[in-house]
Amino acid sequence: MIVFQPDRHLLKKFVAKHATKFSGSVIDIGAGEKRYAHLFGHCEKYQTLDINKESNPDIIATIESIPLDDSSVDGIICTQVLGDVWNVPKAIDEMLRVLKPDGLLLITESLLNEEHDEPHDYWRFTEFAWKKLLEEKCAIELIEKRGGYFSQLAQQRIRYRIEKHHLYERKILGRFAHIWATCIGKWAFARDAWDRSKANKKFPLGYCILARKK
Repeated sequence: MIVFQPDRHLLKKFVAKHATKFSGSVIDIGAGEKRYAHLFGHCEKYQTLDINKESNPDIIATIESIPLDDSSVDGIICTQVLGDVWNVPKAIDEMLRVLKPDGLLLITESLLNEEHDEPHDYWRFTEFAWKKLLEEKCAIELIEKRGGYFSQLAQQRIRYRIEKHHLYERKILGRFAHIWATCIGKWAFARDAWDRSKANKKFPLGYCILARKK
């Protein structure tokens, strides 16, 4: 069952846009249900890492202790993971340890989101936090705001209904909700596109980052 969510739509769009920049060996950290695997079929080697063995990852491990050699991968994907990691600097250092020099790192995380994955939902990140966390050891190629004020409103509205009415567990109701959510989500994207004010840009859903290891 899928219910349209603006944040997931924008996340997939960002990863799809930049997946072609990856080559060689790539590791997707916190891959979960492997929703981005098909975007990296052009890479020589694509592996997933997750702490949840039920998702059948290639590597069962935490991001703070990756069982790979130093400078052994060409690229790392880490989407919506670091907010659930207590020691974020250690996790970033560990990713950079296994990444080759000039290797590409793609990170996404939230700024405005519902509480989730309790009790391991710890952090929300601003653009300035990402610069502090990454710029010493990485050349940041892109920090992109994900959505704006109207997308954020639509996301919260949709996610509230998903949680309140357990829409992923109710297939018929979920199908109707998907149509409703798609309509208000797409309308929110249009309104964000029209509203180019500084005020609108102060309400992103989160950030998407591309960086290269120095």
